[in-house]
Amino acid sequence: MTSIAKQAAEWLLRLEDDAQDPALNSAFQQWLARDPAHAEAVKQMQDMIARLEGLRPQSGVAHHAIQAGIRQEKRRRQLKRGAGVMALLLVLALPARLMLEGYPLSYWLADMHTATAEWQSSALADHSQVTLNGHSAIDVDFSARRRTLKLLQGEVLVDVAKDASRPFVVETEHGSITALGTRFVVSRRAHSTEVLMLESKVRVSPGQQAAVQSVVKQGEGLSFTSSELGVLHTVDAESINDAWKLHQLVVHNQPLSDVLATLARHHKGYLRFDTAACSRYMVSAVLPLDDPERALALLAESFPIQLQQFTPWIVSVKINP
Repeated sequence: MTSIAKQAAEWLLRLEDDAQDPALNSAFQQWLARDPAHAEAVKQMQDMIARLEGLRPQSGVAHHAIQAGIRQEKRRRQLKRGAGVMALLLVLALPARLMLEGYPLSYWLADMHTATAEWQSSALADHSQVTLNGHSAIDVDFSARRRTLKLLQGEVLVDVAKDASRPFVVETEHGSITALGTRFVVSRRAHSTEVLMLESKVRVSPGQQAAVQSVVKQGEGLSFTSSELGVLHTVDAESINDAWKLHQLVVHNQPLSDVLATLARHHKGYLRFDTAACSRYMVSAVLPLDDPERALALLAESFPIQLQQFTPWIVSVKINP
């Protein structure tokens, strides 16, 4: 951790304690003017605090952790160089952030959920088979007339048992996927859902446009939002089947931001990246999900990204200028 980042953290704490002190504000402005790197360090620190403060209702806990981390750093100047405020700060704030973003209440209340980097296969009451990969969650609701699987987060491979009297439907916040056949993969992303058809076919309906439908056949994929359907594209069903067996990620012309979001569910820690900046790059690759660090290294060989590791659990992906 650089001394500039430490100074920026200490300035922010002092200003919070006494924001109305003219002499303190003047000294802070002079410090900012001495080096453009000072202002950049303050901005990065403020951005991080703002993100943590936005995580209600537990943001107060995270903010107190920030303050405690900075004050503790002041008392520990004898510690070896490099164990700076930011690293301490992120380690303290990480549990609250992960709990709120990655592990919401719906995750804990789900009928089935997997931990980071965990894979789980299960048989449902109708003898259908489901496989969840890392950090995924589903609810199961079977009635006499319908079998419903709600994908709350992550990714699921479904192998549907035949039952003509009860349709099998996978739902996400973006719409529904009705099985007209057997085997398919559903991935829930931040702003869309994707279905990859491995055997037979499914019918997809956006949530806000129930009358708009599309049939996805074997060897096809489709992304959709709650208001519209994407364009059908070809997928290699055999490669995707193999990928689930070997715990791999197979992507074709997919935004780097989506790839990183998937890797984040298998990374045992916090993977930080700028979604907007990373979405400009398209990825076609086969990556090892059981070794996300290796996957990140492979991406760094092909794209202008820099990997920064603050602790063994915190990795930042930055786009090189």
